Amino acid sequence: HCNGDGHWGLGWIVRKEDGSYLGATTRTVRARTDVEAEDLGLVVVLRSISQQEGRKIIIELDSQ
Repeated sequence: HCNGDGHWGLGWIVRKEDGSYLGATTRTVRARTDVEAEDLGLVVVLRSISQQEGRKIIIELDSQ
């Protein structure tokens, strides 16, 4: 979601392998387009979960 000034709101949910809820986070990034915001969001998520060694990770994006 773009706030009109180039800042995009991002959010993600972290789930265990069985689908149960583990946590959620929101953040804003500055981007020129929705695709760029989605890419930046993916980088943020990958950095935040990089400490979850040995876990299966599934990432789902919602950009349209």
